[in-house]
Amino acid sequence: MIRLAQTSASPLSIIPLQDILDLGEEARMNVPGRKGRNWSWKFSWAELDS
Repeated sequence: MIRLAQTSASPLSIIPLQDILDLGEEARMNVPGRKGRNWSWKFSWAELDS
């Protein structure tokens, strides 16, 4: 999906950082219908070095 977004005719594509970093469920930002613990994932700049 990322490759498809980047090769589309659109001049802009938005890809979630969790997908770029190839992270799993632990980095999920929001789970619809779940109270609490949403929007708590944060990245560190060190993760971008890899």
